[in-house]
Amino acid sequence: MEKNVGKKFFECHPSFWDEINNVGLRNVYICSVLASRMMVPRQKGLIVNISSAAGVRYFFNVPYGVGKAAIDKMSADMAEELKHYKVAVVSLWPGTVKTEKSYDWLRSGMLSKLTKIPQAQIERMIEKGETPEFVGRGVVCLACDYQILKKTGCVLLTGDLSNEYMFLDNDGKIPSNMRSVNVALDFFGFTSAAKLIPSFLKIPATFLHLSSNKFYKL
Repeated sequence: MEKNVGKKFFECHPSFWDEINNVGLRNVYICSVLASRMMVPRQKGLIVNISSAAGVRYFFNVPYGVGKAAIDKMSADMAEELKHYKVAVVSLWPGTVKTEKSYDWLRSGMLSKLTKIPQAQIERMIEKGETPEFVGRGVVCLACDYQILKKTGCVLLTGDLSNEYMFLDNDGKIPSNMRSVNVALDFFGFTSAAKLIPSFLKIPATFLHLSSNKFYKL
């Protein structure tokens, strides 16, 4: 990822696709196959595949976004084949996650170069972001939900799960939700206006799908 920062897909060696999607997409498929073989005989189970909003909008580079879109589609199709065995499959979108790598890239300026988002804005996103433990709490809540099959095949956001299941991050707070109107305003540079909008005002989830560039907008 780092050595190809700023390059178009045709400027990268074709093996860049494998470097990204052998670790992500291919690994998700193999793990899902093996997990399903254990869950189907038991007639219960849950597979949670981690994806992101890069599946609907350009982010980082071509192989990365295609991999995320494929994970979402794969989760939906697997859910269709597994629902008769009472095995649920969902795609989970975390927000901005506070990992060691994200902090390294933040300090080096790499994150700003990869995303083309100003450094100051990236810093705010990380500050208001979520820990890996927050994502894990969402997974635990899904695993404990006896009505999980109602969610099978869907894309779920960690911020929405926090509101539904009432869990917090390590600091006792709820991280920013990508569906919040104030988060969207800040992302597009309207920082002052964002401060005036309460965080509970949300953009409908269907708008995330409609924001996809897959269809020509008449």
